[in-house]
Amino acid sequence: SSAEWNAWKRQQITNWVRWTSLEAKLVRPNIWVTAATITYGVPPTAGDVAGYAQTRPYKDVLQDWPNWMQNGYIDLNVLMNYKRDLVPPQGDWYDGWNAFARSITRTDGLQPAVASGLAWYLNPPEVTAAQTERALNENIGWVGYSYRTPTLNVLNQRETTEAGLIKMGQA
Repeated sequence: SSAEWNAWKRQQITNWVRWTSLEAKLVRPNIWVTAATITYGVPPTAGDVAGYAQTRPYKDVLQDWPNWMQNGYIDLNVLMNYKRDLVPPQGDWYDGWNAFARSITRTDGLQPAVASGLAWYLNPPEVTAAQTERALNENIGWVGYSYRTPTLNVLNQRETTEAGLIKMGQA
Protein backbone atom coordinates (compact mmCIF):
# COMPACT_ATOMS: atom_id res chain seq x y z
CA SER A 1 0.00 0.00 0.00
CA SER A 2 3.05 2.27 -0.01
CA ALA A 3 2.91 4.92 -2.76
CA GLU A 4 6.71 4.89 -3.01
CA TRP A 5 6.82 1.10 -3.36
CA ASN A 6 4.10 1.14 -6.04
CA ALA A 7 5.91 3.92 -7.93
CA TRP A 8 9.09 1.84 -7.86
CA LYS A 9 7.27 -1.28 -9.09
CA ARG A 10 5.48 0.72 -11.81
CA GLN A 11 8.84 2.08 -12.97
CA GLN A 12 10.28 -1.44 -13.08
CA ILE A 13 7.42 -2.50 -15.36
CA THR A 14 8.02 0.52 -17.60
CA ASN A 15 11.76 -0.22 -17.64
CA TRP A 16 11.02 -3.80 -18.71
CA VAL A 17 8.66 -2.63 -21.50
CA ARG A 18 11.31 -0.15 -22.69
CA TRP A 19 14.12 -2.75 -22.56
CA THR A 20 12.00 -5.34 -24.38
CA SER A 21 11.13 -2.84 -27.10
CA LEU A 22 14.72 -1.67 -27.58
CA GLU A 23 16.09 -5.22 -27.67
CA ALA A 24 13.44 -6.41 -30.13
CA LYS A 25 14.11 -3.46 -32.44
CA LEU A 26 17.86 -4.09 -32.30
CA VAL A 27 17.25 -7.55 -33.71
CA ARG A 28 14.49 -6.51 -36.10
CA PRO A 29 14.19 -2.73 -36.58
CA ASN A 30 10.79 -2.87 -38.32
CA ILE A 31 9.13 -5.07 -35.71
CA TRP A 32 5.99 -3.78 -34.01
CA VAL A 33 5.93 -4.03 -30.24
CA THR A 34 2.40 -4.37 -28.94
CA ALA A 35 0.75 -4.53 -25.54
CA ALA A 36 -2.69 -5.54 -24.37
CA THR A 37 -3.43 -2.95 -21.71
CA ILE A 38 -5.91 -2.60 -18.87
CA THR A 39 -8.87 -0.17 -18.94
CA TYR A 40 -10.58 -0.75 -15.58
CA GLY A 41 -13.15 1.73 -14.35
CA VAL A 42 -13.61 5.39 -15.15
CA PRO A 43 -11.27 6.72 -17.87
CA PRO A 44 -9.55 10.09 -17.76
CA THR A 45 -10.78 12.78 -20.11
CA ALA A 46 -9.30 12.62 -23.61
CA GLY A 47 -6.06 14.57 -23.64
CA ASP A 48 -5.65 14.51 -19.84
CA VAL A 49 -2.56 12.31 -19.58
CA ALA A 50 -1.89 13.59 -16.04
CA GLY A 51 -5.38 12.42 -15.06
CA TYR A 52 -4.39 8.85 -15.92
CA ALA A 53 -2.50 8.72 -12.60
CA GLN A 54 -5.90 8.61 -10.85
CA THR A 55 -7.10 5.50 -12.71
CA ARG A 56 -7.21 1.88 -11.60
CA PRO A 57 -4.82 0.69 -14.35
CA TYR A 58 -2.20 3.11 -13.04
CA LYS A 59 -2.80 2.70 -9.30
CA ASP A 60 -3.86 -0.96 -9.04
CA VAL A 61 -2.26 -2.70 -12.02
CA LEU A 62 0.80 -0.42 -12.18
CA GLN A 63 0.57 0.04 -15.94
CA ASP A 64 1.75 3.39 -17.28
CA TRP A 65 0.75 2.67 -20.85
CA PRO A 66 0.29 6.33 -21.89
CA ASN A 67 4.00 6.77 -21.10
CA TRP A 68 4.79 3.67 -23.18
CA MET A 69 2.82 5.13 -26.09
CA GLN A 70 4.29 8.63 -25.76
CA ASN A 71 7.86 7.36 -25.75
CA GLY A 72 7.40 4.83 -28.55
CA TYR A 73 8.01 1.81 -26.31
CA ILE A 74 4.93 0.22 -27.87
CA ASP A 75 3.80 0.65 -31.45
CA LEU A 76 0.29 -0.70 -30.96
CA ASN A 77 -1.78 -0.45 -27.80
CA VAL A 78 -4.61 -3.00 -27.75
CA LEU A 79 -6.97 -1.82 -25.03
CA MET A 80 -8.60 -4.65 -23.08
CA ASN A 81 -11.74 -2.54 -23.15
CA TYR A 82 -14.17 -5.19 -21.91
CA LYS A 83 -17.34 -3.24 -21.16
CA ARG A 84 -21.05 -4.09 -21.09
CA ASP A 85 -22.95 -1.33 -22.88
CA LEU A 86 -26.18 -2.44 -21.24
CA VAL A 87 -24.73 -1.87 -17.72
CA PRO A 88 -24.49 1.87 -17.09
CA PRO A 89 -22.00 3.58 -17.09
CA GLN A 90 -19.85 0.96 -18.85
CA GLY A 91 -20.83 2.10 -22.36
CA ASP A 92 -19.54 5.57 -21.51
CA TRP A 93 -16.36 4.05 -20.07
CA TYR A 94 -15.83 2.09 -23.30
CA ASP A 95 -16.05 5.26 -25.38
CA GLY A 96 -13.99 7.26 -22.88
CA TRP A 97 -11.07 4.82 -22.87
CA ASN A 98 -11.06 4.77 -26.68
CA ALA A 99 -11.03 8.57 -26.86
CA PHE A 100 -8.34 8.86 -24.20
CA ALA A 101 -6.01 6.35 -25.89
CA ARG A 102 -6.58 8.00 -29.27
CA SER A 103 -5.67 11.40 -27.84
CA ILE A 104 -2.14 10.34 -26.89
CA THR A 105 0.66 11.45 -29.17
CA ARG A 106 4.29 10.40 -29.11
CA THR A 107 7.04 12.77 -28.10
CA ASP A 108 8.12 12.85 -31.76
CA GLY A 109 4.63 14.01 -32.78
CA LEU A 110 3.55 10.75 -34.39
CA GLN A 111 0.24 9.12 -33.55
CA PRO A 112 0.64 5.65 -32.00
CA ALA A 113 -1.67 2.89 -33.19
CA VAL A 114 -4.57 1.92 -30.95
CA ALA A 115 -7.11 -0.89 -31.15
CA SER A 116 -10.04 -1.42 -28.82
CA GLY A 117 -10.33 -5.00 -27.58
CA LEU A 118 -14.01 -5.95 -27.31
CA ALA A 119 -15.36 -8.72 -25.12
CA TRP A 120 -17.80 -10.40 -27.47
CA TYR A 121 -18.90 -12.75 -24.69
CA LEU A 122 -20.20 -9.86 -22.53
CA ASN A 123 -22.64 -8.34 -25.02
CA PRO A 124 -25.30 -9.44 -27.49
CA PRO A 125 -24.17 -9.36 -31.15
CA GLU A 126 -25.85 -6.02 -31.90
CA VAL A 127 -23.99 -4.36 -29.03
CA THR A 128 -20.69 -5.86 -30.16
CA ALA A 129 -21.39 -4.50 -33.65
CA ALA A 130 -22.18 -1.07 -32.19
CA GLN A 131 -18.97 -1.06 -30.12
CA THR A 132 -16.98 -2.04 -33.22
CA GLU A 133 -18.53 0.80 -35.17
CA ARG A 134 -17.82 3.30 -32.38
CA ALA A 135 -14.17 2.23 -32.25
CA LEU A 136 -13.84 2.65 -36.01
CA ASN A 137 -15.55 6.06 -35.80
CA GLU A 138 -12.91 7.04 -33.20
CA ASN A 139 -10.36 6.15 -35.93
CA ILE A 140 -8.91 3.23 -34.02
CA GLY A 141 -8.87 -0.46 -34.77
CA TRP A 142 -10.66 -3.22 -32.93
CA VAL A 143 -9.97 -6.75 -31.77
CA GLY A 144 -12.61 -9.26 -30.67
CA TYR A 145 -12.15 -11.57 -27.69
CA SER A 146 -14.47 -14.44 -26.84
CA TYR A 147 -13.41 -16.64 -23.95
CA ARG A 148 -16.84 -18.00 -23.15
CA THR A 149 -18.03 -21.47 -24.02
CA PRO A 150 -21.69 -21.68 -24.99
CA THR A 151 -22.76 -24.04 -22.17
CA LEU A 152 -21.46 -25.61 -19.01
CA ASN A 153 -21.65 -29.02 -20.74
CA VAL A 154 -19.21 -27.79 -23.40
CA LEU A 155 -16.90 -26.49 -20.69
CA ASN A 156 -17.04 -29.85 -18.91
CA GLN A 157 -16.57 -31.71 -22.23
CA ARG A 158 -19.98 -33.41 -22.01
CA GLU A 159 -21.04 -32.05 -25.40
CA THR A 160 -19.39 -30.56 -28.46
CA THR A 161 -19.08 -26.82 -29.02
CA GLU A 162 -21.39 -27.18 -32.02
CA ALA A 163 -24.10 -28.84 -29.88
CA GLY A 164 -23.76 -26.10 -27.27
CA LEU A 165 -24.06 -23.38 -29.89
CA ILE A 166 -27.20 -25.01 -31.29
CA LYS A 167 -28.74 -25.07 -27.79
CA MET A 168 -27.90 -21.38 -27.38
CA GLY A 169 -29.45 -20.58 -30.76
CA GLN A 170 -26.09 -19.37 -32.09
CA ALA A 171 -25.49 -21.95 -34.79
